[in-house]
Amino acid sequence: MATLDPRVRRFLDRQRVAHLATADARGAPQVVPICFALVDETVYVAIDEKPKRGPPMHLQRLRNIAQNPRVAVVADVYDDRDWSRLGFVLIRGSARVLDAGDEHRQALVVLRTK
Repeated sequence: MATLDPRVRRFLDRQRVAHLATADARGAPQVVPICFALVDETVYVAIDEKPKRGPPMHLQRLRNIAQNPRVAVVADVYDDRDWSRLGFVLIRGSARVLDAGDEHRQALVVLRTK
């Protein structure tokens, strides 16, 4: 696991929204906006509590992670009037779904705090 550069960490700490890219077993991509929190070298993402059409594990992004845990997260800043402010961070890694346990509870605390 690579260590995040301090500048990258500061950039990510300032961002409220990012995008999560997943792909199914065949490589078909999906990208969704996410709220996230960074703890050490781990990016935590919550599945919000809004009503869903079915069980959370039926969400395409979670099915994709079960089939293919390789993911990417992109956080960016865009300003069409001042291109000197443009910037982004791309993180690639391996995802897993937490639905119980100490790490799950700690992740929820950090996400709710952010």
